[in-house]
Amino acid sequence: MPDPFLLMIIFAVSMACLLPCSHQFLFFFEILTSILVMGMFFLQGARLDWEVLTENFKDWRLQGLVLASSYIIFPLMGEALYKIFFTISANGFAGKSLWFGILFLCCLPSTVQSSIALTSMARGNVAAAICAASLSNLVGIVVTPILVGIFVLPKLGLSAGAHDLFGDQFTHAIIRFSWELFLPFVCGQIAGRFIGDILRRHKKLLSFCERGSIALMVYTAFSMAVLGNVWRVINGYDFMAMVGILALILVIMLSLTLFLAEKMKTGDFGNAIAIQFCGSKKALTSGIPMSSALFGTQAGVMSIPLLFYHQFQIFLCALLAKRYAQRPNILEE
Repeated sequence: MPDPFLLMIIFAVSMACLLPCSHQFLFFFEILTSILVMGMFFLQGARLDWEVLTENFKDWRLQGLVLASSYIIFPLMGEALYKIFFTISANGFAGKSLWFGILFLCCLPSTVQSSIALTSMARGNVAAAICAASLSNLVGIVVTPILVGIFVLPKLGLSAGAHDLFGDQFTHAIIRFSWELFLPFVCGQIAGRFIGDILRRHKKLLSFCERGSIALMVYTAFSMAVLGNVWRVINGYDFMAMVGILALILVIMLSLTLFLAEKMKTGDFGNAIAIQFCGSKKALTSGIPMSSALFGTQAGVMSIPLLFYHQFQIFLCALLAKRYAQRPNILEE
């Protein structure tokens, strides 16, 4: 029998393509998604002990590997693929504009919401995923613009000033990170002293917030793409080439992060799941405002690879999470 969560994602994509939410209701869906995300972080905070979190922050192998995946391996791999594909074909198969978007994607931080939700569903180390994904986003506020200045802007014939890199969009990103993710988690930590045991026995509410927020993110993101006439911006050949390149990048990163996690002996398989899911993902919620701040009128085209990679990573990682969840008790591994 098909997994209900995967059916939910497929339904969200189909609905967004056939019946995208109008511009009037887009704000409503963004608010609803934010509420579910805040609820998920509150419940995660209430379920986790502070001592467990501090232990995972101190795990330099785990945290370092996720940061290295996001900000060293990803950009270098993107640059290598760019040179390889443009050596083979004059337009790199997907066209220069989409390739610039792919390089921009490779410079972004890890996504927070879906990394944590899918790690939880896969019975991985949720505390490690929270620490790694949050740290990746905090570091990305500074590192991502620098990487974009190195790998993307020179190819566009542009240069970025301090105002472009650290303007109002990034202030907004910090504020949103604080009130949507950090504040609910801290409140959950405080409330966990009173309701933590109850929540650990009743996981359905957390599961609803996790799956609901991911499904709404997929629907909202694809609706934005459809309303932005994404199908008119790129032709069929370039689209299929982009899909193949994004799938290649995702498979490489999923395989490489798991391989490195096992080789570096980062702990049990629950840690490897957190590294794999956090190290292979890219953040749509951070990428869209960063794209607007850095590329201005070109932001729409630059964001297309990110919109599709976001959906691919959720779909494929949901399959992996389902498989991992069926493994024997994690303590026996």
